[in-house]
Amino acid sequence: MQTLADHAAIAIENASLYRQVEQTALTDDLMGLGNTRHFHRMLPALLARGGPLSLLVLDLDGLKTVVDRYGHLVGSRAIADVGRVIAARRRPGDVAARFGGDEFVVILATDTGAARAITEELREAIASCPVPGDPEAKITASVGVATFPDHAGNGEELFRAADEASSPSSGARRTEWR
Repeated sequence: MQTLADHAAIAIENASLYRQVEQTALTDDLMGLGNTRHFHRMLPALLARGGPLSLLVLDLDGLKTVVDRYGHLVGSRAIADVGRVIAARRRPGDVAARFGGDEFVVILATDTGAARAITEELREAIASCPVPGDPEAKITASVGVATFPDHAGNGEELFRAADEASSPSSGARRTEWR
């Protein structure tokens, strides 16, 4: 009986460790949001459920100036702060991930109208987030939004539409809708 109990305990411990490793592999270690791998897993699964699905692609504006002035550690703290702002505004069912560098993605199970309101709240919250070490410095976000199935027929098209909409034109900080 003891041998069976020992084997069961080892199996349970291994399963727990496997879950921890899997979670670590899907999480950005700087802020605890999902990472690109997590995003690429979730988007097709959520699209398969059907219904409207909006994708936000956020590019941070002003981060390069912060890094040039204060260094990469402050830049990393600023990115982490923005990640926490995004995480705090997630609703149940939303998926947020750091896509890479200063780019984030947020998947919203909602139509374009609701995505607009959420996007504006996010932009305002990011703009009011202080830069570590310099309360005068500002980081803002250019946000592109696209909605499935209105603006794209699959995940790749959806990402491309939202990403193109997030690219700053003439330095403007704005939100673009597809």
